[in-house]
Amino acid sequence: NDTLSLELGKPHEVWMHAANVAGSHVVVRCVAGRQVQPPKEVLEAAAGLCAFYSKAKSQHAVEVHVTTWGKVNKAPGAPVGQ
Repeated sequence: NDTLSLELGKPHEVWMHAANVAGSHVVVRCVAGRQVQPPKEVLEAAAGLCAFYSKAKSQHAVEVHVTTWGKVNKAPGAPVGQ
C-alpha cells in the first residue's frame, strides 16, 4: 500500500481506499499525457475493488474515500501500510 500510495501514482490520477477499515489502496491510472477523469464505470469498478479487498467486504455498503494521488500523504509516525 505504501509503495502504491506514495511512489507510483501521478498527481492527477484517482486514489481510493475503503473508509475507516483496513484494506487495499487503488490508483486508477490515466493514459500517459492525458489528465482526463476516468469513466464512471471505471471509478465504480475501482471502488468495488476497494470494498472487496477490505475488512468491510461482508457489509452491504462500504464507504470509499476518493481523491487524487497527489493529495495523498502519510501521517508522521504511521505504521507501514497506513
